[in-house]
Amino acid sequence: MNVNNPTSAFGLIAGAGLVGNDIMAMISLLGSSILVLEALVSLIIRKQIRFGDYEWWAATAALIFGTFSEYWIGQAEPPITQVGFVFRTTPQIINLILGLSFTLFLLAFLLGRQVKKNLPVPEGSFRASRRRGRKYQ
Repeated sequence: MNVNNPTSAFGLIAGAGLVGNDIMAMISLLGSSILVLEALVSLIIRKQIRFGDYEWWAATAALIFGTFSEYWIGQAEPPITQVGFVFRTTPQIINLILGLSFTLFLLAFLLGRQVKKNLPVPEGSFRASRRRGRKYQ
């Protein structure tokens, strides 16, 4: 696979990754951090809070794009030593940031599942009446 050809699809994505991969990694890390904070606060106050679905979509899209573009950058014929437009850094640092973002994303998902399991059931609901036990005649 030749990613150095700018007219191929791999070359275009690798070129976009050279320019915007640092930004995608930072967006993914920021979105995953917000999701973990949201899940921790929900777990502490025992009430599910949601800032919106933008964080989930931004963190997921940035993580996927950053991972694929890092893969294609890694397949380049002459090794690429510097990536990024805003933060000029090595691909290994970007890989560490993306790995941390993925770990935080999984932690937010697991904490969100735990919050949903531990939420108190409202008294007027069907499940609450079943928990109290019905008295049959």
